[in-house]
Amino acid sequence: MGIAEAFRDHLRSLSDDEWNQLVAEVRPPNPESHIPLPNEVEQSGRIGTGRNEGLAEAKRRGYIQ
Repeated sequence: MGIAEAFRDHLRSLSDDEWNQLVAEVRPPNPESHIPLPNEVEQSGRIGTGRNEGLAEAKRRGYIQ
């Protein structure tokens, strides 16, 4: 018996409660139910602005003209 067959047999042997617990751990959450964290909301405004902070700082310090 290969590892895949052994894994299938193990999954088949799970009780309904064990199966539901496994599904809850493995299945990704519904994106519609995602509540963003304060940091995510704060960072989302800065994404895609096109500004390169490192380049701006290097120019300010005179490393790049």
